Amino acid sequence: MKKLLLMFLVCLMAFTSFSVITVNAQTENDSQEEVVESTTSEVVIGQNENNTRSGSLNIEYFALEVVNGNPVLPSDEDPSLFDYTGYEDLLKYVKRGDIIYEPNALTGIEGSVGHIATVLGVVHDATFDQDFILLLESFPPGGVSYGVLYPERYTVLNDVVKRFTNVSDNVIESAISWMMGQMGKGYDYWVFDKSADANDSDWYCSELVWAAYYHQGIYMDTNDTGDGTYNANDGVLPWEINQYAGLINVLQYNEDTTVEQNGIVGHKITCGETIYVEEHDYYTLNSCYEKCSYCNYMHQKTSHVYGHRFTNYNNPDYHYTYCQCGASKTESHTFVTANSINTCVDCGYSIESEHVHSYFYKPLSDGISHSKKCSCGYSVTLRCIFQTPEGGGTATCVDCGRIRTAGGGIIGGGGIFGIGGEEQTNSLGYVPTVQLDENLFYNLNN
Repeated sequence: MKKLLLMFLVCLMAFTSFSVITVNAQTENDSQEEVVESTTSEVVIGQNENNTRSGSLNIEYFALEVVNGNPVLPSDEDPSLFDYTGYEDLLKYVKRGDIIYEPNALTGIEGSVGHIATVLGVVHDATFDQDFILLLESFPPGGVSYGVLYPERYTVLNDVVKRFTNVSDNVIESAISWMMGQMGKGYDYWVFDKSADANDSDWYCSELVWAAYYHQGIYMDTNDTGDGTYNANDGVLPWEINQYAGLINVLQYNEDTTVEQNGIVGHKITCGETIYVEEHDYYTLNSCYEKCSYCNYMHQKTSHVYGHRFTNYNNPDYHYTYCQCGASKTESHTFVTANSINTCVDCGYSIESEHVHSYFYKPLSDGISHSKKCSCGYSVTLRCIFQTPEGGGTATCVDCGRIRTAGGGIIGGGGIFGIGGEEQTNSLGYVPTVQLDENLFYNLNN
């Protein structure tokens, strides 16, 4: 009977005043050592001495209007109400899926019936240019709607931020999705019972949260049997959800919270006497690193994207390639050879080639000189060097094979005299004095 009486009173007296705005339903390894920034941050969220309103229990619960698909703060309110100065850590350390328990929501006496809400996340309001904590909750007369956890509400109602210890993000998202499907429904004033029926037309605060997780196989009422059934005549109170063993305190007004790195896997949160170790909550810092929003631990993602920047330091074997995040590694040069110079196509480092030239020769039309070109691209023009065999006769260039008479005339118009009087050259127009594969040199200029 005592519990039924409390259920009748829950949230009827919980909100001594309220402001209601229309609700629109919406759904919503290399040579570089790993860089690690290890920090320990201490969060102390206490009552703001400059907050002159904090002595009042006249806390307002806002059913936020939705504009262009986004919940917005009520424009007719004093903007200072949503100013988190001095409470920045509250914005930083709450996260989606956290449960807000407000023990002082009924009479201001801790241990009373209280109120329950769910954190949807931290969002930005363009009108106020203000980040705020967006909630999903049910309260009279707004019903199931978007709400806001602002500093005065947090301090006056002695709020506790609770987090699931063994529930996956996918389960939390499914529960939130189920609750979003109830958006816009009325507040359940007859709170003698509870229901998990998604077709119900109204909900009280703790019933909504209980039902959402009941559908995920999580039984938060102390009287649940755990076999998938529940007693519809037995309501679920906010303090019962607060006592659920799968929830732990991560923030509480007037309690110190510390967050410490606990290795590469996670960090340790200490709130008063409660300790919870959880995995890092990473966000992308850049293309190569992630950083935990709680303890600031930073680690390298799967791989760097190298190749943005190169240096060589005059090393003939390798150069350094840098990623945009600053990490670097060594890699071998990729050389191309031109004019006896090896040049790396990546970093531009160049060095004289140890290449042994294999020349092609071409007699020039001036009758007295020839050019020679190597497969590496090196070329030079030289005067012919003629030699006359013993006993006289025609003279022949020792390099290109050009023939001239003893009197200086060129036989065959300037070339090796062959069949038909034509110069015997290869398809490149050069005289092959060394037997080479012509297919290697099609890129040479004549």
